[in-house]
Amino acid sequence: MTLSNLALCYEAIQRVYRNAVVRLLRKTLEETFSDDFQARLRKPFPAEEWRQIEENAYKSRVSGQLYSRA
Repeated sequence: MTLSNLALCYEAIQRVYRNAVVRLLRKTLEETFSDDFQARLRKPFPAEEWRQIEENAYKSRVSGQLYSRA
């Protein structure tokens, strides 16, 4: 099975690069603001919007759309 250039680019950007950036940001936030990094992360978002973000992330995880690479 061969993959198109578009599929390869999508995989590289959305799965590999994005996940690496998210891991780095989480690690940096946790190291810098260890006692309240989660509260600081939520602060820019209204409570209802944050709940919707969490719900959408959960739905993606359980549906198999998201996966992580080690």
